[in-house]
Amino acid sequence: MGKSRRLSKGDEEGERRLAVADVSTSSFTTDFCINLIPLLVGVAEVNDVGQVQGHNAGSMEGEGTGMDESGLLEKEEKDGADCGSILEGISPSASSANILHRNFSRHALVDAEVLKRIITKKRTTSVGGQIPSNCYERLWSSCNHFPYMTVFLISLLSLLVCPVTGEEFIVNDQTSLFNLMCVGDSVKVPSSPLSIGDHITLNAGTYVHDSTDENSYGCRYSHTVYQTTGISFTVSCSGSGGTCVLDGNTEKRIFAFYDVEKDGELLIKNLTWRNGRIDKGGCLYVEGGRVNIQHSTFTNCEATHGSIGGGGIFAWGSIDYLHLHSVRFLANKSPVYGADLYVYQGSIQLYGCEFSQPASAGSSNVHNKGASISFSSNCPKGQLGVLSEDYNPVPASFLSGVDATGELVSYSTEGIFCSLCPHGTFGAEDYATSCSPCGQGMYGETMGAISNSSCSMCPPGTYQEDEIANSINDCISCSEGKFSQLSAATSRFQCRNCEPGTYSSSVGATSCLICTQGKYSFEMASACSNCPAGRASSIEGSNSCTDCVAGKYTSAPAQTTCNDCDLGTYTNNNASVTCAACPGGKSGNDNRQGCDLCPNGKFSNPASATCSDCNSTAGYVSIAGSNGASICEFCGAGFYADISTHECKECEVGKFSIGGKNKCEVCPAGTNTNNQVAATACEPCSPGSVTVDNICVQCEKGKYAAFGALTCSECSGEGEYAAEKGQAACFNAPAGFKPVSETDRTGIVACPPGKYSIGGKTSCTSCKRGEFSEEGAVGCSTCTSCAAGRYTINTCSPTSDTVCGDCLAGTASSGGTSTECTACVGNGKYSDTDLASFCKTAKAGFKPTEDRKGEEQCLEGTFSTGGAEECTACGDGATSGKGAAGCSTCATCAVGHYMISTCSQTADTHCGVCPAGKASMGRNATECTPCTNAGEYSDSDKAGACKLAPAGTKPSADRTTIELCPKNHFSIGANDTCSPCPDGGYSKPGSFACERCSTGEYFNETENACGICPKNTFTLSGATSIDGCTPCQNAGEFAKPGSGYCEKCPQY
Repeated sequence: MGKSRRLSKGDEEGERRLAVADVSTSSFTTDFCINLIPLLVGVAEVNDVGQVQGHNAGSMEGEGTGMDESGLLEKEEKDGADCGSILEGISPSASSANILHRNFSRHALVDAEVLKRIITKKRTTSVGGQIPSNCYERLWSSCNHFPYMTVFLISLLSLLVCPVTGEEFIVNDQTSLFNLMCVGDSVKVPSSPLSIGDHITLNAGTYVHDSTDENSYGCRYSHTVYQTTGISFTVSCSGSGGTCVLDGNTEKRIFAFYDVEKDGELLIKNLTWRNGRIDKGGCLYVEGGRVNIQHSTFTNCEATHGSIGGGGIFAWGSIDYLHLHSVRFLANKSPVYGADLYVYQGSIQLYGCEFSQPASAGSSNVHNKGASISFSSNCPKGQLGVLSEDYNPVPASFLSGVDATGELVSYSTEGIFCSLCPHGTFGAEDYATSCSPCGQGMYGETMGAISNSSCSMCPPGTYQEDEIANSINDCISCSEGKFSQLSAATSRFQCRNCEPGTYSSSVGATSCLICTQGKYSFEMASACSNCPAGRASSIEGSNSCTDCVAGKYTSAPAQTTCNDCDLGTYTNNNASVTCAACPGGKSGNDNRQGCDLCPNGKFSNPASATCSDCNSTAGYVSIAGSNGASICEFCGAGFYADISTHECKECEVGKFSIGGKNKCEVCPAGTNTNNQVAATACEPCSPGSVTVDNICVQCEKGKYAAFGALTCSECSGEGEYAAEKGQAACFNAPAGFKPVSETDRTGIVACPPGKYSIGGKTSCTSCKRGEFSEEGAVGCSTCTSCAAGRYTINTCSPTSDTVCGDCLAGTASSGGTSTECTACVGNGKYSDTDLASFCKTAKAGFKPTEDRKGEEQCLEGTFSTGGAEECTACGDGATSGKGAAGCSTCATCAVGHYMISTCSQTADTHCGVCPAGKASMGRNATECTPCTNAGEYSDSDKAGACKLAPAGTKPSADRTTIELCPKNHFSIGANDTCSPCPDGGYSKPGSFACERCSTGEYFNETENACGICPKNTFTLSGATSIDGCTPCQNAGEFAKPGSGYCEKCPQY
């Protein structure tokens, strides 16, 4: 009996199945008998059935000829399934049970569902489950599923008559592999011995598709090397560290697995697939069933289809699952997307797979049309499996196969790889796809940490609200005014506010400091505030300051006590920052809360503690009033200090004071205060006054008193008077005046007309004959005579001068003794101003006005030679203008003019100017003659005669100028037009004659000149154009340029 191995769980997905001991075919009967009993006890007792849902699974291996019952019981108790689920799992209606049991052939793996199909011919899927040890009896007696047990018994008996399955085939060459892996309907090798459950083991080596091989056409289709249909089997590489390579030689797809019923399962291990090439699924095509690929590599596989892809693997249709465990994809190709993997439906699981950059530019690694994709890793503790770029993290749209809009999407990645758990996390488990965060209040400075012991607590005074923090620098310090004594604080709300009277001035405080005396703080203070001036705090930890009461103050901040105001100062308010000085007139009191008023007779300076007495003897007094006295008042000159009333009083009339006294002095004899109070001295009376009863009295009018006089004196001297009271002296009467009378000297009066006074006289003097004076005269004036232009009205008298009258316009006077003005009459006399001394004579062209007060011009047609009473009319054939001194003979028009109107007595002849184009000889011509004769024109105004156009010109159309004859025209002059040149003639502009071209020339119209006939042409008399240059006609003749004939060539 051969050896067997005890089974144990491994870490390879999809290997939850029982490997049977290696036995020989010849020992089949013995093995059957030995193993029949446990099979009858429980058909599935050694099954380790699992659902392939993306979790790590393992394999079981046993030592010896088989697994004993105790081992089976141990396994089943460990798995812990119940009987009902197993029976349900093997019923015809179950939905994907994958129950494997021991067979009696070499290395066989048999699916119980396959056994059922042998009998029932049904292809169904089932749900996985395990048979526990307590089901041994229940399978036979307690369970209500006896019909299903019958199915198992019949299935076991069928093994005796059915072909042997579950064989191992060891392959060394490509042909043998081709003959095995060409299974199914309509394939090239229908006699392949491969059947359900077989295991193909490849020896290390390369299995290259050979295009020269007889089987190069492919298994079923020309594009596929190997193909199986509806069969479950395993392909793996033998040996330790050996390499088995399936090579498509870049010509065909390597393998196609068809299982549209999804009953079959393909297990591939330790193979390298390369150089497969086809439209889709360059190395592997999967349609239906379950595929489990482990520890394999797909490289340089290519899909050539322009819109599908799947260079490495193409999974089509409703496959059950596709598990890829530790599979590497290297440099695979696809012109569009999915260079490594293209999937449509089903469950796709990636375990520790690696994806390289696709060999095709612009392609993606994986394209998903609607499958459910998950991934895991085989990373150790402290590391996590991640997908680079688009796969990290895997988007929800990738897992569902569509994006948010419902459109299919594809992603590119460079592979799943292990990465150290980042700062702030740790990985406590193997095979992790994520790292655990250190959590709030913690931080982690170590990458690749394997436990939370690597996480550190944020120190007191800090907090950390995020799940992941990289370092202690991520611990957030409590702000100023807060503190925390907790380690690993998770929230800012765990930072407590500093209480009133305390503070924290820096972030991250673990306690608050107490405010010192003179300071205070409110809640959550970052610093203590100084008590302001006017307030104080005498205790530590204060949350407020106390106001200084009235009479106390603090002038600086941060004070612990309040100070008393100094004597002479005060404050009547709380919280005072300074004390006010008592003002002058007041003194301080003991409570320093106010000031007392100084009484009468006392005073004080500002900030005085007490009031002082005023020195009345020296003339000082004070009155308290409402504000008190800040100084003592000095009683100055004219005043004295009254000690009873403490006031300064005026000295009475007749008394005086020089000041600084408490009484006034009486005036000495002979002096007085001039009837004034508050006198500073006694004095004599001022001039004009004398003393009467101790007062000064003014002298009356007509009297005077000098300084110091005892009585007033009369004004009695020549011409003296005093017109006002209180005169110190008498005044002399001024010139033109005298005193009122000899006895009345109280004023003065003016001298009457006819008299005068030179001043200082008591009486006025009369004027002499031929003299006169007006009132108040200082002297007499000689009588005057009337001036020229005036006449005498009244003659001179002693009391008035001569009275004269003014001569008016139209009259005149020479003045003197004339008593009237003479009228201007006769011989053109007139006077045009008042006060005229003589009459004027009208000048030539003028006559006197009717009122003789001026002159006026003679009218048109009249004249005056001067001194005439009237203007004289002009005779026939003569005329004059206004103000004419004589008449003129009528004029004629000048050359170039014509007569517009004829002469009259009042207007001369009026002439007009002949314009250009016309002419006139003037005199009596009444119009201008147009220049109309041949060749005539006039090019200026005032022309006396028309001009003739010179040779080479013609008159312009309006006869106002001349124009040059154009080219090829001429004029000999005095013509209205230019004549054209005759044939053969030409001329330049402005020509008086035409010219003809000479022999050998022609007229060049463009140049307007003669040109030379070209060579081999001639003209005898000059041509009118180049066409007139005649070519030489006879052979052997020639002509030089400008020739008049042709010559024979010398050789002729």
